[in-house]
Amino acid sequence: MAFHLDYNTLILILTIILVAVGVPALYLEISRYLHEKGQRAISESVSSFKRARKFLRENGGRIGDESFEYYKRNGLTPFVLSETVLGERIVAPILLRDSWIARYPVPLQDISIFRDPRWQNDKKHLNTIDWATYRGVAQSTKRSEYLLPSRNDGTAVCRYSEAVSEYDAPKLWWDSLAYDICSIDSDAGWKLGFRLGKYFEHFDTEEVLTYELAHALSLGDKSVKELDASLKLRKSLVDPYSFDNRETEVGISTLTLIREGDNCEFVMFKRSEESVATAQGMLSVVPAGEFEPSSQSMDALESDFDLWKNVMREYVEELYPEALHERVYEKLDYEKDPPFCYLAEERTKGLLRVYFLGVVINPASLKPELLTVAIFDKRAFDKIFPHRIEKDEEGDLVWRTRKGKKVQGHKFDEYSIHHFVSSETITGHAVACLLLALRFKDALIA
Repeated sequence: MAFHLDYNTLILILTIILVAVGVPALYLEISRYLHEKGQRAISESVSSFKRARKFLRENGGRIGDESFEYYKRNGLTPFVLSETVLGERIVAPILLRDSWIARYPVPLQDISIFRDPRWQNDKKHLNTIDWATYRGVAQSTKRSEYLLPSRNDGTAVCRYSEAVSEYDAPKLWWDSLAYDICSIDSDAGWKLGFRLGKYFEHFDTEEVLTYELAHALSLGDKSVKELDASLKLRKSLVDPYSFDNRETEVGISTLTLIREGDNCEFVMFKRSEESVATAQGMLSVVPAGEFEPSSQSMDALESDFDLWKNVMREYVEELYPEALHERVYEKLDYEKDPPFCYLAEERTKGLLRVYFLGVVINPASLKPELLTVAIFDKRAFDKIFPHRIEKDEEGDLVWRTRKGKKVQGHKFDEYSIHHFVSSETITGHAVACLLLALRFKDALIA
Protein backbone atom coordinates (compact mmCIF):
# COMPACT_ATOMS: atom_id res chain seq x y z
CA MET A 1 0.00 0.00 0.00
CA ALA A 2 1.52 3.33 -1.04
CA PHE A 3 2.15 5.98 1.62
CA HIS A 4 1.32 9.51 0.50
CA LEU A 5 2.18 12.82 2.21
CA ASP A 6 0.26 15.88 1.41
CA TYR A 7 2.20 19.04 0.58
CA ASN A 8 1.71 20.76 3.94
CA THR A 9 2.89 17.73 5.91
CA LEU A 10 5.99 17.43 3.75
CA ILE A 11 6.87 21.11 4.34
CA LEU A 12 6.39 20.61 8.07
CA ILE A 13 8.71 17.58 8.16
CA LEU A 14 11.39 19.36 6.11
CA THR A 15 11.13 22.39 8.38
CA ILE A 16 11.61 20.24 11.47
CA ILE A 17 14.67 18.57 9.93
CA LEU A 18 16.21 21.93 8.92
CA VAL A 19 15.58 23.39 12.38
CA ALA A 20 17.05 20.31 14.07
CA VAL A 21 20.19 20.46 11.95
CA GLY A 22 20.47 24.22 11.42
CA VAL A 23 19.92 25.65 14.90
CA PRO A 24 23.01 24.03 16.49
CA ALA A 25 25.09 25.10 13.50
CA LEU A 26 23.69 28.61 13.71
CA TYR A 27 24.28 28.67 17.47
CA LEU A 28 27.88 27.56 16.98
CA GLU A 29 28.42 30.20 14.31
CA ILE A 30 26.98 32.95 16.53
CA SER A 31 29.07 31.73 19.49
CA ARG A 32 32.22 31.73 17.36
CA TYR A 33 31.46 35.24 16.12
CA LEU A 34 30.82 36.58 19.62
CA HIS A 35 33.99 34.91 20.98
CA GLU A 36 36.14 36.38 18.21
CA LYS A 37 34.54 39.77 18.73
CA GLY A 38 35.24 39.55 22.48
CA GLN A 39 38.85 38.54 21.89
CA ARG A 40 39.33 41.45 19.49
CA ALA A 41 37.90 43.82 22.12
CA ILE A 42 40.23 42.37 24.78
CA SER A 43 43.22 42.61 22.44
CA GLU A 44 42.37 46.21 21.57
CA SER A 45 41.98 47.15 25.26
CA VAL A 46 45.44 45.74 25.99
CA SER A 47 46.95 47.45 22.93
CA SER A 48 45.35 50.74 23.94
CA PHE A 49 46.78 50.39 27.46
CA LYS A 50 50.27 49.67 26.14
CA ARG A 51 50.09 52.59 23.68
CA ALA A 52 49.15 54.99 26.47
CA ARG A 53 51.90 53.62 28.70
CA LYS A 54 54.43 54.08 25.89
CA PHE A 55 53.20 57.64 25.38
CA LEU A 56 53.62 58.25 29.13
CA ARG A 57 57.23 57.03 29.08
CA GLU A 58 58.13 59.13 26.06
CA ASN A 59 56.29 62.35 26.99
CA GLY A 60 56.85 62.86 30.71
CA GLY A 61 57.74 66.53 30.32
CA ARG A 62 54.63 67.32 28.28
CA ILE A 63 52.39 65.44 30.72
CA GLY A 64 53.85 67.40 33.63
CA ASP A 65 53.32 70.72 31.83
CA GLU A 66 49.77 69.83 30.74
CA SER A 67 48.77 68.84 34.27
CA PHE A 68 50.24 72.06 35.69
CA GLU A 69 48.28 74.07 33.10
CA TYR A 70 45.12 72.17 34.06
CA TYR A 71 45.39 73.39 37.66
CA LYS A 72 46.32 76.91 36.54
CA ARG A 73 43.26 77.35 34.33
CA ASN A 74 41.03 75.89 37.05
CA GLY A 75 42.29 78.39 39.62
CA LEU A 76 44.16 75.84 41.74
CA THR A 77 47.64 77.37 41.75
CA PRO A 78 47.38 80.02 44.51
CA PHE A 79 51.17 80.22 44.83
CA VAL A 80 53.81 79.85 42.11
CA LEU A 81 57.49 79.16 42.72
CA SER A 82 59.72 81.12 40.34
CA GLU A 83 63.22 82.56 40.09
CA THR A 84 64.98 84.77 37.58
CA VAL A 85 67.84 82.88 35.96
CA LEU A 86 70.06 84.66 33.43
CA GLY A 87 67.40 87.36 33.13
CA GLU A 88 64.59 84.85 32.42
CA ARG A 89 61.76 84.17 34.85
CA ILE A 90 61.60 80.41 35.35
CA VAL A 91 58.42 78.95 36.87
CA ALA A 92 58.61 75.53 38.47
CA PRO A 93 55.66 73.44 37.19
CA ILE A 94 54.64 72.16 40.60
CA LEU A 95 51.83 72.71 43.12
CA LEU A 96 52.45 74.09 46.59
CA ARG A 97 51.17 76.34 49.32
CA ASP A 98 53.15 79.43 50.31
CA SER A 99 53.69 78.00 53.81
CA TRP A 100 55.27 74.83 52.38
CA ILE A 101 58.46 76.58 51.18
CA ALA A 102 61.20 77.37 53.68
CA ARG A 103 62.23 81.02 54.05
CA TYR A 104 65.83 79.86 54.44
CA PRO A 105 67.57 76.46 54.32
CA VAL A 106 66.55 74.48 57.43
CA PRO A 107 69.01 71.90 58.82
CA LEU A 108 67.44 68.49 58.26
CA GLN A 109 67.78 67.62 61.95
CA ASP A 110 65.47 70.55 62.75
CA ILE A 111 62.59 69.01 60.81
CA SER A 112 60.29 67.23 63.22
CA ILE A 113 58.46 64.18 61.87
CA PHE A 114 55.86 62.39 63.94
CA ARG A 115 53.52 59.42 63.77
CA ASP A 116 49.95 60.46 63.19
CA PRO A 117 47.44 59.05 65.75
CA ARG A 118 46.21 56.67 63.02
CA TRP A 119 49.65 55.03 62.71
CA GLN A 120 49.00 52.20 65.17
CA ASN A 121 45.65 51.38 63.60
CA ASP A 122 47.35 51.36 60.19
CA LYS A 123 49.81 48.76 61.51
CA LYS A 124 46.98 46.52 62.63
CA HIS A 125 45.44 46.61 59.16
CA LEU A 126 48.58 46.17 57.06
CA ASN A 127 47.68 42.59 56.23
CA THR A 128 44.00 43.27 55.60
CA ILE A 129 42.69 41.94 52.29
CA ASP A 130 41.11 45.23 51.27
CA TRP A 131 43.54 47.92 52.33
CA ALA A 132 41.95 50.45 49.95
CA THR A 133 38.61 50.17 51.76
CA TYR A 134 40.31 50.57 55.13
CA ARG A 135 42.14 53.69 53.91
CA GLY A 136 38.96 55.07 52.38
CA VAL A 137 40.29 55.22 48.80
CA ALA A 138 38.36 52.26 47.34
CA GLN A 139 35.95 54.54 45.50
CA SER A 140 38.81 56.45 43.94
CA THR A 141 40.37 53.15 42.83
CA LYS A 142 37.07 51.94 41.35
CA ARG A 143 36.69 55.09 39.23
CA SER A 144 39.77 54.12 37.23
CA GLU A 145 38.34 50.82 35.94
CA TYR A 146 37.09 52.38 32.70
CA LEU A 147 40.70 53.11 31.73
CA LEU A 148 42.05 49.62 32.32
CA PRO A 149 42.35 46.63 29.96
CA SER A 150 40.68 43.24 30.29
CA ARG A 151 42.42 39.93 30.87
CA ASN A 152 42.49 37.21 28.22
CA ASP A 153 39.68 35.35 29.98
CA GLY A 154 37.49 38.46 29.80
CA THR A 155 37.65 39.35 33.49
CA ALA A 156 38.26 42.97 34.38
CA VAL A 157 41.51 44.39 35.69
CA CYS A 158 40.38 46.51 38.61
CA ARG A 159 43.56 48.36 39.60
CA TYR A 160 46.17 50.31 37.69
CA SER A 161 48.98 48.49 39.54
CA GLU A 162 47.48 45.15 38.41
CA ALA A 163 47.40 46.28 34.79
CA VAL A 164 51.03 47.43 34.98
CA SER A 165 52.00 44.13 36.63
CA GLU A 166 50.34 42.06 33.91
CA TYR A 167 51.11 44.06 30.77
CA ASP A 168 53.91 46.60 31.27
CA ALA A 169 55.89 45.95 34.44
CA PRO A 170 59.22 47.81 34.72
CA LYS A 171 62.31 45.93 35.88
CA LEU A 172 62.17 47.45 39.37
CA TRP A 173 58.60 46.68 40.37
CA TRP A 174 57.24 45.43 43.68
CA ASP A 175 54.80 46.48 46.35
CA SER A 176 56.23 47.82 49.60
CA LEU A 177 55.32 49.58 52.80
CA ALA A 178 55.67 53.34 52.75
CA TYR A 179 55.27 56.48 54.81
CA ASP A 180 52.37 58.69 53.71
CA ILE A 181 52.50 62.38 54.60
CA CYS A 182 49.26 63.60 56.15
CA SER A 183 50.02 67.02 57.66
CA ILE A 184 52.40 69.95 57.27
CA ASP A 185 52.81 72.59 59.98
CA SER A 186 55.41 75.31 59.47
CA ASP A 187 54.01 77.95 61.83
CA ALA A 188 56.49 77.38 64.65
CA GLY A 189 59.20 75.12 63.32
CA TRP A 190 58.59 72.42 60.76
CA LYS A 191 56.39 69.50 61.83
CA LEU A 192 55.43 66.80 59.32
CA GLY A 193 52.88 64.11 60.20
CA PHE A 194 52.88 60.64 58.66
CA ARG A 195 50.80 57.48 58.59
CA LEU A 196 51.44 54.13 56.93
CA GLY A 197 50.75 53.31 53.31
CA LYS A 198 51.53 50.89 50.50
CA TYR A 199 53.28 51.61 47.23
CA PHE A 200 50.74 49.93 44.95
CA GLU A 201 47.88 51.84 46.60
CA HIS A 202 49.80 55.04 45.89
CA PHE A 203 50.09 53.85 42.31
CA ASP A 204 46.35 53.15 42.13
CA THR A 205 45.29 56.55 43.49
CA GLU A 206 48.04 58.95 42.36
CA GLU A 207 50.12 57.57 39.50
CA VAL A 208 46.91 56.52 37.74
CA LEU A 209 46.20 60.24 37.28
CA THR A 210 49.36 60.51 35.18
CA TYR A 211 48.20 57.54 33.11
CA GLU A 212 44.73 59.04 32.65
CA LEU A 213 46.26 62.20 31.17
CA ALA A 214 48.67 60.19 29.01
CA HIS A 215 45.75 58.10 27.74
CA ALA A 216 43.77 61.23 26.81
CA LEU A 217 46.72 62.88 25.06
CA SER A 218 47.69 59.70 23.21
CA LEU A 219 44.33 59.69 21.40
CA GLY A 220 45.23 62.84 19.47
CA ASP A 221 44.78 66.59 19.68
CA LYS A 222 41.94 67.84 21.86
CA SER A 223 40.63 71.27 22.71
CA VAL A 224 41.23 72.41 26.29
CA LYS A 225 37.54 71.83 27.02
CA GLU A 226 37.63 68.31 25.59
CA LEU A 227 40.82 67.47 27.48
CA ASP A 228 39.45 68.68 30.81
CA ALA A 229 36.22 66.74 30.27
CA SER A 230 38.18 63.52 29.73
CA LEU A 231 40.03 63.76 33.06
CA LYS A 232 37.32 62.21 35.22
CA LEU A 233 39.64 60.85 37.90
CA ARG A 234 41.56 64.09 38.27
CA LYS A 235 38.34 66.06 38.48
CA SER A 236 37.00 63.74 41.19
CA LEU A 237 39.92 64.67 43.48
CA VAL A 238 38.61 68.17 43.96
CA ASP A 239 41.38 69.50 46.22
CA PRO A 240 44.92 68.56 45.09
CA TYR A 241 46.31 69.95 48.37
CA SER A 242 44.31 67.59 50.56
CA PHE A 243 46.11 64.50 51.85
CA ASP A 244 42.88 62.61 52.62
CA ASN A 245 41.60 61.77 49.13
CA ARG A 246 44.44 59.46 48.05
CA GLU A 247 47.46 57.52 49.32
CA THR A 248 50.08 60.22 49.68
CA GLU A 249 53.37 58.32 49.72
CA VAL A 250 56.03 61.00 49.76
CA GLY A 251 59.29 61.16 47.85
CA ILE A 252 62.54 62.81 48.94
CA SER A 253 64.58 64.64 46.28
CA THR A 254 68.08 65.69 47.28
CA LEU A 255 70.34 67.97 45.25
CA THR A 256 73.99 67.01 45.73
CA LEU A 257 76.52 69.87 45.89
CA ILE A 258 80.25 69.12 46.06
CA ARG A 259 82.39 72.00 47.28
CA GLU A 260 86.14 72.55 46.98
CA GLY A 261 87.26 75.98 48.11
CA ASP A 262 85.36 78.57 46.10
CA ASN A 263 84.28 76.00 43.52
CA CYS A 264 81.01 74.11 43.81
CA GLU A 265 79.57 71.51 41.46
CA PHE A 266 76.52 69.27 41.24
CA VAL A 267 75.34 66.15 39.45
CA MET A 268 72.00 65.25 37.87
CA PHE A 269 70.31 61.94 37.02
CA LYS A 270 68.58 60.60 33.89
CA ARG A 271 65.97 58.03 34.89
CA SER A 272 65.74 54.80 32.91
CA GLU A 273 62.75 54.26 30.61
CA GLU A 274 62.72 50.51 31.29
CA SER A 275 63.74 50.06 34.93
CA VAL A 276 61.85 52.58 37.05
CA ALA A 277 58.10 52.81 37.61
CA THR A 278 57.67 56.60 37.44
CA ALA A 279 59.17 59.62 35.64
CA GLN A 280 60.76 57.33 33.07
CA GLY A 281 63.32 59.04 30.87
CA MET A 282 63.17 62.23 32.95
CA LEU A 283 65.95 64.28 34.51
CA SER A 284 65.98 64.56 38.29
CA VAL A 285 68.28 65.58 41.09
CA VAL A 286 70.22 62.79 42.74
CA PRO A 287 69.55 60.99 44.95
CA ALA A 288 65.77 60.77 44.85
CA GLY A 289 63.44 58.06 46.09
CA GLU A 290 60.45 57.09 48.17
CA PHE A 291 60.29 57.66 51.91
CA GLU A 292 59.96 54.03 52.97
CA PRO A 293 61.56 51.46 55.29
CA SER A 294 64.56 49.43 54.16
CA SER A 295 62.58 46.17 54.45
CA GLN A 296 59.05 44.95 55.12
CA SER A 297 59.75 43.97 58.74
CA MET A 298 57.94 45.71 61.58
CA ASP A 299 61.32 46.56 63.16
CA ALA A 300 62.45 48.37 60.01
CA LEU A 301 59.06 50.07 59.70
CA GLU A 302 59.61 51.75 63.05
CA SER A 303 63.40 52.23 63.12
CA ASP A 304 63.64 53.59 59.53
CA PHE A 305 61.11 56.34 60.16
CA ASP A 306 63.88 58.91 59.86
CA LEU A 307 64.53 61.39 57.03
CA TRP A 308 68.32 61.23 57.35
CA LYS A 309 68.40 57.42 57.24
CA ASN A 310 66.31 57.52 54.08
CA VAL A 311 68.60 60.09 52.45
CA MET A 312 71.65 58.00 53.37
CA ARG A 313 70.09 54.88 51.88
CA GLU A 314 69.26 56.69 48.64
CA TYR A 315 72.86 57.94 48.40
CA VAL A 316 74.14 54.41 48.70
CA GLU A 317 71.56 53.04 46.24
CA GLU A 318 72.37 55.56 43.53
CA LEU A 319 76.06 56.38 44.04
CA TYR A 320 77.42 53.23 45.69
CA PRO A 321 74.84 50.53 44.81
CA GLU A 322 77.06 47.47 45.31
CA ALA A 323 77.36 48.27 49.04
CA LEU A 324 73.59 48.05 49.56
CA HIS A 325 73.00 44.93 47.51
CA GLU A 326 75.01 42.89 50.02
CA ARG A 327 72.63 43.86 52.82
CA VAL A 328 69.30 44.26 51.08
CA TYR A 329 67.64 41.56 53.21
CA GLU A 330 69.53 42.34 56.41
CA LYS A 331 68.82 44.92 59.06
CA LEU A 332 70.99 47.94 58.31
CA ASP A 333 73.26 49.37 60.97
CA TYR A 334 73.60 52.97 59.87
CA GLU A 335 76.28 53.73 62.47
CA LYS A 336 78.57 50.78 61.69
CA ASP A 337 77.95 49.56 58.13
CA PRO A 338 80.03 51.32 55.45
CA PRO A 339 79.42 53.55 53.63
CA PHE A 340 76.51 54.61 55.90
CA CYS A 341 78.87 55.11 58.80
CA TYR A 342 81.09 57.31 56.60
CA LEU A 343 78.12 59.53 55.75
CA ALA A 344 77.21 59.82 59.43
CA GLU A 345 80.83 60.51 60.40
CA GLU A 346 81.35 63.28 57.81
CA ARG A 347 78.06 64.86 58.82
CA THR A 348 79.14 64.89 62.45
CA LYS A 349 82.42 66.57 61.43
CA GLY A 350 80.49 69.26 59.53
CA LEU A 351 81.95 68.17 56.19
CA LEU A 352 78.49 67.14 55.02
CA ARG A 353 75.50 69.38 55.67
CA VAL A 354 71.91 68.53 54.72
CA TYR A 355 69.11 71.09 54.51
CA PHE A 356 65.37 70.99 54.00
CA LEU A 357 63.93 73.41 51.42
CA GLY A 358 60.21 72.66 51.37
CA VAL A 359 57.37 70.43 50.19
CA VAL A 360 55.83 70.45 46.71
CA ILE A 361 53.28 68.35 44.82
CA ASN A 362 53.85 66.78 41.41
CA PRO A 363 50.89 68.11 39.36
CA ALA A 364 50.75 65.00 37.16
CA SER A 365 50.39 62.40 39.90
CA LEU A 366 49.65 64.66 42.91
CA LYS A 367 52.47 62.91 44.75
CA PRO A 368 54.09 65.06 47.48
CA GLU A 369 57.86 65.54 47.41
CA LEU A 370 60.23 66.76 50.11
CA LEU A 371 63.04 68.90 48.69
CA THR A 372 66.46 68.76 50.31
CA VAL A 373 70.03 69.70 49.46
CA ALA A 374 73.30 68.15 50.67
CA ILE A 375 76.61 70.02 50.59
CA PHE A 376 79.72 67.83 50.69
CA ASP A 377 83.29 68.92 51.22
CA LYS A 378 84.98 67.38 48.18
CA ARG A 379 87.40 65.37 50.33
CA ALA A 380 84.47 63.89 52.23
CA PHE A 381 82.57 63.07 49.03
CA ASP A 382 85.59 61.35 47.47
CA LYS A 383 86.17 59.36 50.66
CA ILE A 384 82.57 58.10 50.78
CA PHE A 385 82.19 57.61 47.01
CA PRO A 386 85.71 56.86 45.69
CA HIS A 387 84.37 55.95 42.25
CA ARG A 388 82.11 58.44 40.51
CA ILE A 389 79.89 55.92 38.78
CA GLU A 390 78.06 56.84 35.60
CA LYS A 391 75.23 54.30 35.70
CA ASP A 392 73.14 52.33 38.17
CA GLU A 393 70.07 50.11 37.81
CA GLU A 394 67.72 53.11 37.91
CA GLY A 395 69.41 55.19 35.21
CA ASP A 396 72.45 57.33 34.36
CA LEU A 397 74.39 59.83 36.46
CA VAL A 398 74.72 63.04 34.44
CA TRP A 399 78.16 64.52 35.12
CA ARG A 400 79.57 67.47 33.18
CA THR A 401 82.68 65.88 31.73
CA ARG A 402 85.37 63.28 32.19
CA LYS A 403 88.78 64.93 32.40
CA GLY A 404 91.23 62.12 31.89
CA LYS A 405 90.15 59.66 34.54
CA LYS A 406 88.49 62.34 36.64
CA VAL A 407 84.73 62.81 36.41
CA GLN A 408 83.62 66.39 37.06
CA GLY A 409 80.24 67.79 38.01
CA HIS A 410 78.35 70.77 36.64
CA LYS A 411 79.31 74.18 37.98
CA PHE A 412 76.78 75.41 40.50
CA ASP A 413 76.01 78.65 38.71
CA GLU A 414 73.19 80.29 36.77
CA TYR A 415 74.41 78.97 33.43
CA SER A 416 74.28 75.33 34.49
CA ILE A 417 71.02 75.78 36.40
CA HIS A 418 69.43 77.48 33.39
CA HIS A 419 70.58 74.64 31.13
CA PHE A 420 68.77 72.04 33.21
CA VAL A 421 65.61 73.93 34.21
CA SER A 422 65.06 74.78 30.53
CA SER A 423 65.05 71.09 29.58
CA GLU A 424 61.79 69.60 28.32
CA THR A 425 62.54 66.36 30.13
CA ILE A 426 63.15 67.52 33.71
CA THR A 427 60.73 66.76 36.56
CA GLY A 428 58.91 69.68 38.13
CA HIS A 429 60.25 68.93 41.60
CA ALA A 430 63.81 68.87 40.21
CA VAL A 431 63.20 72.36 38.76
CA ALA A 432 61.89 73.50 42.15
CA CYS A 433 64.90 72.03 43.96
CA LEU A 434 67.39 73.73 41.62
CA LEU A 435 65.60 77.09 41.79
CA LEU A 436 65.47 77.03 45.59
CA ALA A 437 69.12 76.04 45.82
CA LEU A 438 69.99 78.96 43.57
CA ARG A 439 67.82 81.26 45.70
CA PHE A 440 69.71 80.17 48.83
CA LYS A 441 73.13 79.80 47.15
CA ASP A 442 74.97 82.22 49.41
CA ALA A 443 73.67 80.57 52.57
CA LEU A 444 74.33 77.04 51.30
CA ILE A 445 77.96 77.45 50.28
CA ALA A 446 78.98 80.06 52.85
